[in-house]
Amino acid sequence: MNAKKIDLILQAFYEGKSQKTAQLYSSDLESFRNYLGVNSLKTALIELFKAPHSQANLTILHYRALMNQNGLKPATINRRLSALRSVTREARRGGFVQWELDVGNEKIGSGNKKLTIDNYAFTAILDRAEKQSNGLKSARDTAILRLLHDLALKISSMVKLDAGDVDLARNRIFVQISENKRKIYKILPSKTAQTLKKWLSHRGGLKGPLFTNCDHAGKGKRLTATSIYRIVRQLGREVGIETSPLGIRQAAIIKALGKARTSGIRLEDVAAFSGHRHVSTLKKYDRQRAEVQQRLSDLISE
Repeated sequence: MNAKKIDLILQAFYEGKSQKTAQLYSSDLESFRNYLGVNSLKTALIELFKAPHSQANLTILHYRALMNQNGLKPATINRRLSALRSVTREARRGGFVQWELDVGNEKIGSGNKKLTIDNYAFTAILDRAEKQSNGLKSARDTAILRLLHDLALKISSMVKLDAGDVDLARNRIFVQISENKRKIYKILPSKTAQTLKKWLSHRGGLKGPLFTNCDHAGKGKRLTATSIYRIVRQLGREVGIETSPLGIRQAAIIKALGKARTSGIRLEDVAAFSGHRHVSTLKKYDRQRAEVQQRLSDLISE
C-alpha cells in the first residue's frame, strides 16, 4: 500500500458525490486522521489498510468508543463510521485489501446514558473513595471501584462475589460472568489485590458475601446492585462527576481497546477480558487466556 494507491481509492470514493457530501466525508476522514495522530490522511489510510482485519476492526472499535465517550451525537459517529466503511469498500473493490470493516453503527437515541468517564475522572473518584474518613467504607468502596475498572466487571457479577472467591495466595478471583455458568477465575493486578486484601482485613474472615453493608442497620448483609450503583454515583458526585458502575466498566473497556491496539493483543482477547460473547464464545479461561487478561488488567490499572 502506498500514496498512489490511496489516491486511486479516494478518487473512486468521491466519484459521483455532491460537493457538500464530499466535504462532509472529507471532514469525517480528517477526524480519523486526527485520532491516529498522523500528519496526513494518506498516512492514516495506509496504516489502516496495512493492518490485519482483526487489528483494523480493533482500531475502529476504539475510535467509535472514544467518540461516544466524548459525547458526540450518534448521527455524527455513524456518519464518520460510514465514511470509513465506504472508503474501505472502495479499497477492496480495487483489490488493495481483502476485507471490509465489521464495526456497526451507534444506536440512534442511545445518547450517552452509560455516563462513561475518562481515566482522569476515574482517578478522582478512586482518590475520593480512598480519603473517606470511615476506614471500613473507604476500604470497601476502593475495592469495588478497582474491580469495576481493573477487571471490567459487570455489576451483576459484583453482587455475586463471596469472600471465598478471592484467592490472594494466587492473586486471582473467581467470577460468575453470566447466569447458569460456573465461575471462572480472573488474575488480579497487584493494585487490585492490595485493595481486596485491605478490605478483607477490615471485613474479617467470615464466610459469606464479599461486599457487605457498613451501616449499623444492615451491617454484614450482601450489597445489592442498587447499593453499588448508589455508592459509585455518590462518590462521583462528591468530585463533580456523573457516572455509574456501567460507566466505569465502559471506561475500562475503552482503555483496554486502546492498549490492545498498541500492544498486539487480539480483539478476541479484549472480548474475553470484558465478558462480551458476541466476539468469541466464553468457555473457561485456559492459562494462556488468563495471562492475556492479566496483561490487559495490568495495563489499564497503571
